[in-house]
Amino acid sequence: MDERRTVTRPASLRISVVMPVWQEQAFLPRVLEALHKLEQELEILVVDGDPTGSSLQVIYDPSVVQLIAPKGRASQMNAGARQATGDVLLFLHADTTLSSGALDAIRAALAEPKTVGGAFSPIFDSPKAFFRLLAWCHGWRARITRIPYGDQAIFIRRELFFLLGGYPTEPWLEDILLMRRVRRAGKVVILPDRVITSARRFQGEGILHTGWRYAASMTLSLFGVQPKTLRRLFPDA
Repeated sequence: MDERRTVTRPASLRISVVMPVWQEQAFLPRVLEALHKLEQELEILVVDGDPTGSSLQVIYDPSVVQLIAPKGRASQMNAGARQATGDVLLFLHADTTLSSGALDAIRAALAEPKTVGGAFSPIFDSPKAFFRLLAWCHGWRARITRIPYGDQAIFIRRELFFLLGGYPTEPWLEDILLMRRVRRAGKVVILPDRVITSARRFQGEGILHTGWRYAASMTLSLFGVQPKTLRRLFPDA
């Protein structure tokens, strides 16, 4: 059998967007509208961590798959992935916006069979110099380590995601822990296409305070400190 026939053409790769939410009523309608503009038939799964489904109440599009799962990004994203039917899983935060060519960029990247996943280059929705510098640092850190953060819109081949067991059910840093395993499985790309993510947490909790917590927790993680320990050290992160 010709091996080339077993490789799915990139243009036909189906992408499923999995979005974990928690009280995202303000952001969700705008994000869903933007996603439908990218691709009309795009599969979108919104997974609410609130047992009352508070965020789901602002979804009026019947094509959007609405789910409820135990609170926690790992739990919610795993629940959405189990219901997804696409060849590629794209994990998107509700306050992150994709560029107009994002889906085509994913398909083009995955045209290389050795590429198993990746993410985008981040920018924040604030013009302040601090956020421009922070985005630049995040982007270069991801390119060097090939371990992106969750707000960079991580995408993974669906088959590999389940082969690796999905997101580890840790209380924190689930994106880092998963991407370490993905990186060992194949090529991870950080696309030059930008995603815009909200600076609301930094603005709400203070730039210096939030920045210090993130820097300290990531540094400790590199030295092997476990997520449960980090959560005890930084309970409000």
